[in-house]
Amino acid sequence: MTTITIREESTSGEIAAPAAIEIPTERLTVRELIRSQVYQQVKDQNVQVAARSCEPDNGIQLTETERALNGVRDVKPKPVPWKAQLDKAIAAFESQHILIFIDDQQITSLDQELTLNSQTDICFLRLTMLMGG
Repeated sequence: MTTITIREESTSGEIAAPAAIEIPTERLTVRELIRSQVYQQVKDQNVQVAARSCEPDNGIQLTETERALNGVRDVKPKPVPWKAQLDKAIAAFESQHILIFIDDQQITSLDQELTLNSQTDICFLRLTMLMGG
């Protein structure tokens, strides 16, 4: 296993905290890189959502009258399906809404093979659409 770090940026200047992900091998395709990134992000998001849903409701106790008037809502967040997010990410790459740079070289093919290590500079750049464009 190799741990790599991916930076996510946008043209609006927004920079997400770098994400470290584990990849099974140093050689993989761009498609496999995107898959690994999406899988890890969705997994992390689902863990955070599940943890928040288990938190107490700040000690607020509804009265019987409030429960009768408002009803009881059992809202449990549903986990995000990672495969649907992968399809969106692949489509965004293919339509050039997301650009990928490896060591300052733009990657243009999903089937391009990469050799990555912990020192490889990886950037996912999300393009911001213009209003009405």
